[in-house]
Amino acid sequence: MKIAFVIRLFNPEIGGVEGVARSLASGLAAKGHDVHVFTSERAECGIDGVTIHRVNGWQFSSIAKTLSFPYFAKKAIRQQGGFDIVHAFSRMAGADIYRLADPPQAAHLNRNYQGFKRVFTKLSLRNRTILGLERKTYQNYQTTLVTNSYRTRRDLERFCAVEGSRVSVIRNGVNTERFHPGLREIHRAPILNELGIPKDARVLLFMGNDFRRKGLAQTVQVLDTLQKQAIGEQALHLIVVGLERSPQFRKDVKDRGLKPIVHFMGRCKNSERFYGAADVFILPTREDPFANTILESLACGVPVITTRTNGAGEILESKLEGTVVASADDCDAMATAALDLFNTPDVVKVRDACRNRATQYSWDQAVAHYEALYTEHLQQPTVKPPTNLKDIHYLDPAIHSAFNKSESVFSAIMDLSGDNKRSIDRRETLRLEIDGQAYFLKKHRGVGWNEIIKNLGSLKRPIVSARTEWVGIQQLEALGISTLSPVGFGERGCNPAEIHSFLMTRELEGMVKLSVIHEQIDQLPATQTTLIRRSLIIAVAKLAKRFHEAGCAHSDFYLCHFMVQDRDWSLFQEGDTLDLHLIDLHRMHRYRSLPLSKQVKEIGALFFSATHLQLTKAEQDLFIQNYENSATNPQLWKQVCKRITHLVASKKRLLKKRPA
Repeated sequence: MKIAFVIRLFNPEIGGVEGVARSLASGLAAKGHDVHVFTSERAECGIDGVTIHRVNGWQFSSIAKTLSFPYFAKKAIRQQGGFDIVHAFSRMAGADIYRLADPPQAAHLNRNYQGFKRVFTKLSLRNRTILGLERKTYQNYQTTLVTNSYRTRRDLERFCAVEGSRVSVIRNGVNTERFHPGLREIHRAPILNELGIPKDARVLLFMGNDFRRKGLAQTVQVLDTLQKQAIGEQALHLIVVGLERSPQFRKDVKDRGLKPIVHFMGRCKNSERFYGAADVFILPTREDPFANTILESLACGVPVITTRTNGAGEILESKLEGTVVASADDCDAMATAALDLFNTPDVVKVRDACRNRATQYSWDQAVAHYEALYTEHLQQPTVKPPTNLKDIHYLDPAIHSAFNKSESVFSAIMDLSGDNKRSIDRRETLRLEIDGQAYFLKKHRGVGWNEIIKNLGSLKRPIVSARTEWVGIQQLEALGISTLSPVGFGERGCNPAEIHSFLMTRELEGMVKLSVIHEQIDQLPATQTTLIRRSLIIAVAKLAKRFHEAGCAHSDFYLCHFMVQDRDWSLFQEGDTLDLHLIDLHRMHRYRSLPLSKQVKEIGALFFSATHLQLTKAEQDLFIQNYENSATNPQLWKQVCKRITHLVASKKRLLKKRPA
């Protein structure tokens, strides 16, 4: 095949998507394909069988570069002619294959900006340009989209209304000859000797050029936590590899008194040497489609610790290979995971498990996947966009087939009936089944102007559609907080009083509300009941802390909206995972910083909803201990007590008014 690669930068010194494109071009050329790369760089190619074509674009601004490169690249491709496949790695409408390098811009803006800041950011000329270019690319049904993780595919589905069936997931590959377990014998001793690290020390490795996004601050916090815990007689050191753009991280290390055990190595060409020196690799990244360093570490036999917001975490299947924690801010969970990996008795078994996982993602396999995709693309008939998805913003492939024959999927879903769980004014919640799977469907049929005016008169933000909960789900997922799993969202209308919308989510099977869990655990022996209560209190406190530190307010922060997987609680042990789910985000709102008054209402409501559990003073102190941080307002708990007293008095007055 004659294949055209379109990528703005193709420098061998750059990693990320540039490294992926080079490895893929090399692999395809080695298999006899005629590969041509259209790039704006002057750099020499250095890959046998690959031809470089320089594209002259406008360089006077970032917007000019974004717009001009695809335009001139298309022109150059037409002049060359005869290409079977045009494979774009940079944003370009009209390519046969478009492999996303980053999360969709719409997903990035929605996750990282709130309120008016998000509105103004989307209105900026640069973002409007990128969003427009991406929209043209995604709306072209002749283009096959490729991502390197299911996380990015989900972003396309939820934020860009792209059907999941149009997106192929092909993982990045790893050079298993360059990265291998033998590096430990070659490099560990020299590097430890160079840095003055004892031979029997435990070594954490962090690698990445964007320290803020990749989570170096959290890594240092993990190191600090481990230092304060008893981890045996062996010393603990951290090696940091990557380009430093700010001195604040060195300052943080110095302020914590960790300077002797943290080693900043800067940006290094031969990064594989440091995998050979490490015992555990850590990358608490906040947002990463697929961090290649995870695969590189596994290929070297080094277990990893990363976050749910890293698409590469999806490939981990065993605790021997590493741990995926909920959030970059969950430093305690990462410290526990590191301690477990350091104390693993069978090191050989860990290295073998890591290596075996990595060999499943070699570049030879990745090249074979792309060859198959090219062939499939050339053979597929002309694809026509569906005409029945108007007003549908997201529809999971799992339920898409159930509505294929409907003239309007939106109308078909709004007309569904089921077991009515709740009905208030023009809102209703139904439980229904589709193809044997249970779902909850929330319908909104317009709130009316009276409701909007009433809320505005009370200085409350009116909730006019299911979008509030839809956005809340995305925000919680970005924070690493488990919540409902959506399968569909649609919205119709511009008049705020008459917007019709729906949100469909999977039923949380086998889960129990925390408000009623005492009915099960109170039947157990006292010591077991105490252990479970303490563990649940800590889990709720940590979730509430992460939720409120992010500026989020639930507005119905009651214990009944926390759910946990049910189990045989008599077998529960210290340290067992409690993955709490926070649900019912109908009135959730996110602030830049959560006001004290909102924080008081949230915590007051939580404690008030737990009055039937009769929390002891020690249990209340345990919650406070796990919720507080250095920025906690000293007046918080005093005001929370007043709030609870007020809620209790209001409830008593209400009960007196009720007829016997």
